[in-house]
This record gives sequence, structure tokens and C-alpha cells, in this order.
Amino acid sequence: MFKKIALTCCIAAGLSACKQEVVGTLYVRDLLEVLETKKDIPVDISINIYEMGIAKKCNDPKSDQIVKAVAAQFQSASLAGCEVVKGSMRDRMTIKATTVLTAPEGRELSAGKYLLQFDAMKTSVTNNNKQVDGLFFIAHFSKEKYEEIRKAIRAVDMMANIDLEEVDVKISINNDLRSDVVVVPTIGSFVDGHPIDVENVYLTLQPRKEIEAVFGNVKSASLTMNQWAAVATLFEPEPSDKAATSQ
Repeated sequence: MFKKIALTCCIAAGLSACKQEVVGTLYVRDLLEVLETKKDIPVDISINIYEMGIAKKCNDPKSDQIVKAVAAQFQSASLAGCEVVKGSMRDRMTIKATTVLTAPEGRELSAGKYLLQFDAMKTSVTNNNKQVDGLFFIAHFSKEKYEEIRKAIRAVDMMANIDLEEVDVKISINNDLRSDVVVVPTIGSFVDGHPIDVENVYLTLQPRKEIEAVFGNVKSASLTMNQWAAVATLFEPEPSDKAATSQ
């Protein structure tokens, strides 16, 4: 199953207006598999750097050094290419990288393997006054690797920087099973454009459907400051169960 995360960031001087975002899709089958096997599942990432004239810098030796700095904080990374974005003043440089979906042994937050990864854990969920087995997953950010990559980039160019202190996070959950799944998004997110500001909002996700959870400002800040942010809890309902909201 192809897993895609797009991390848009700024690596340039004076780009205070540059938009930064993490956009990705996680699949229910992968979340279940990683909990069963305890084996990391690779997640492909696109790191998009937007800057005026950056398309002309793909063959610049500094670009290669920046890619190497990024690769050091992931399983791998390579320069995918540059292109002029029609209708925009900024061009795009794309770096392809690979991170992981993991299943840590305990609930304690351990050191992250990469700059950004996802962790899944088993949990118990209350549904119709009954306890059922479920899972929840988080986005896991490494401050240590963040500082390492910033130092490496500044070593290439003192005027360059990568700034992830304010980042938009958009994560889609795709149900690739043959049965319904209930998704319980965390407070502080927008799900398909609707704000989640109360607990226990249960959404039925039908097969081959997906929902998009967008982190609010507080949750995004939690990701970089606390090094993690909860995304959602999932469980498979009994045939007679119905969630409050259907997708």
C-alpha cells in the first residue's frame, strides 16, 4: 500500500510568509498490521521547498548537500526534481524521503527514529457502555533531529534555515478494509472542515472512504513543543453498532 506524506517547509532566508504543511494518508490495514507484527512500515514522504527561483538551483552543489542533511534524519532521501509552479511566484524543489509507522512497546514516548514518524498503540475504547479493543496513533516529532538538521543546513549556508515551529498538519485516514471502522478524532482538530471541540465524537468510516483531520494551532504547537500529538482512535464496531456520524 502506498503511503504518502508531503512535508512543506522553508529552507531559505527571509521566507516568513512561506506556507509549511504536513499532508499525508495512513491506512487502517497498515495500522492493524504494525500492531500485530511489531515491524516498522515505511512511509514515503515528499519534502517540498518553495522559494523564488529555486527551480534554477537543482544542480547547485548546495542543493545536494541539503538533501544529504535531510537524508541523515530519515531512512533515506533523494532529490526528486524542481519545477516552476504555474500561477505562483515561487518554484518548488521536491525531496523524496522515507519515514516509518511504528508500534512502540510501551506508552512512554521514546526517542524518535526520524525527524517525523507515526506511532500506533493498542487501547480500550468505550462504545455503547462496553469496552472494545481499539488502537490510537500519534504523530511523533524529534526535537533532537530537528536541531541536527538545522545545524547541518546552516553549515551548508549560514543564511538558510528549516522552520517547523509553525506547521499545518493534515492527515487523512483511509479505510482499506472490507468493513466499517469507527474513527474517534482528538480534540483540537478539524475533520473534513468541521471543528472537533468535544470528546467522543464517533465517525463511521465505510470501506474505501477516508476522512481528513487537520490539526488546529494548539495541536500543531504540541507536536513541535511536546514532540507528539494524538491523531485519532480507531476500532471495528459490532454489526449492531452505529456511530453518531457517518461518512
